[in-house]
Order: sequence, then structure tokens, then C-alpha cells
Amino acid sequence: MEDDYVEYFIYSSTSDSKDEIIKLKDSILEVLAPFLIDYLWHIDRFNLQIANSSTHDRSFLTGKVVFGDNIEDEWFIVGLLFRLTEILNVVACVRDSDGELILIEAAEKLPKWAQEPGF
Repeated sequence: MEDDYVEYFIYSSTSDSKDEIIKLKDSILEVLAPFLIDYLWHIDRFNLQIANSSTHDRSFLTGKVVFGDNIEDEWFIVGLLFRLTEILNVVACVRDSDGELILIEAAEKLPKWAQEPGF
């Protein structure tokens, strides 16, 4: 397994039915198309698959991109996800081989209680 990857999860804030997630996927690709069309990916391209939670009866979108030596791909995806949360009614989570990417980067800014294991 490649160590240099970013994995992301996108959840609808309004509905988690499979039909709505299919519509959401189309909306996301439409919003991101202008950014994705000319971007040169190092190894893998941005992708979305429909997944189901193993613990809840809930559908969501997920994707994984191996970026190798080009960490810019990872940050580009973070930017895309941030844009999505501004435009669409979604929640996004992103992690890489080190863990929860945004939490790691923001660790020094988090309150002490949020830095404790098991939070």
C-alpha cells in the first residue's frame, strides 16, 4: 500500500439516501469541474465512489488519491473539499497516512481539551 495518499469522505447534511447521494455526486462533479479539468495529477486523479456505513444505514461519498512525491495534490484536494463545504450543504472529512490531516495541521490552535486522546 502506498504511504503517500489522501482519503476523503463527503456527507450530505440534508439526506443520506442512495438516490440523494447519487444526485450529490453529480452536483459535486459539476461544481469541481472547472478546477479539475486542467489540473495535472501526479499519480491518481480526484474520484468519488458511493459507500455505505457499516454501523449506520447511511450512504456517503468517498475517494482516495495516491499523490506520491507531489504533496500539492493533497492540499489541492483539501482546497476542493473546503470549496464544496462553502457551496453545497455537505460535511467533509480528510485524512492521510498520518491521520486526520486538518486536526494535525491545526493541533497547536486547538484548545487543550481537544488535544487529548479519545476526544
